[in-house]
Amino acid sequence: MKKIEAIIQPFKLEEVKEALKAIGIDGMTITEVRGHGRQKGHKETYRGQEYNVDLLPKVKVELVVTDGRFNEVEENVSWTMKFPSGIVASCDTTYGADMEGYYRVHGAKGWLEVDSAFVYEGLRLRADYAGLQLDELNPARDPSQFQAEAEHFSHCIQNRLEPQSPGEEGLRDLRAITEIYRSAGIAI
Repeated sequence: MKKIEAIIQPFKLEEVKEALKAIGIDGMTITEVRGHGRQKGHKETYRGQEYNVDLLPKVKVELVVTDGRFNEVEENVSWTMKFPSGIVASCDTTYGADMEGYYRVHGAKGWLEVDSAFVYEGLRLRADYAGLQLDELNPARDPSQFQAEAEHFSHCIQNRLEPQSPGEEGLRDLRAITEIYRSAGIAI
């Protein structure tokens, strides 16, 4: 089961409802909300006085759907890894739970963490290493990590260059995932 939320312009509501109905989705919750994105609002005049309207009427559509494509995927996985250096990692991941992603490392001399680590703005690194503390907010509104990756890959394709991360890291990740399944007695 997945919850889908979409905020749309009010004039698109009937079109969205019809499109959802055409694929067999009848149940949904509709809420009138206000906000702005690319539109940034507009100016209006009332009794000769001009003012900004920056929170525009929107409609929030919420629905819960089942998606058979993911019936064979474990929603939650936990595992422990021990590296040759003796470092032990305790790991958890979930694909369905509604929770903020975080990255946290604990060591003998300190720790570091990034809460909401998988968003594109508001990243905050906090750490304590041998008594030295760090609390650093990334001031960039949108670091555009994906845009930089896409541009790099496009450049490599156009110029027949090997990318900085040609895929071996992803292959290692898949091998690790395969081993996690194998150690849990699941054949894949």
